[in-house]
Amino acid sequence: MPVDQVIQKLIECVSGERLAFVNAFQGHVDELAMHPYGCRVLQRCFEHLVPELTRPLLDELHQYTLSLMQDSFGVSPRTCHDFAHCM
Repeated sequence: MPVDQVIQKLIECVSGERLAFVNAFQGHVDELAMHPYGCRVLQRCFEHLVPELTRPLLDELHQYTLSLMQDSFGVSPRTCHDFAHCM
């Protein structure tokens, strides 16, 4: 199983307070959001984690809205739904 799928499964199945590694995403949200596998990991964060964990990621993501709109992995119908849901 590829690493991104393992991380996605952890985010889906493990309680947020046990996922300290999510804090390491801060400062790298733009890179994750525009990566073919990283964008999926971010999507799982927004779908499954509590706002206290996702708010810093979302705040950082807002800084890159224009870049994400122009990137092939930054915007998909699912990403748009998740992004709108979190706002």
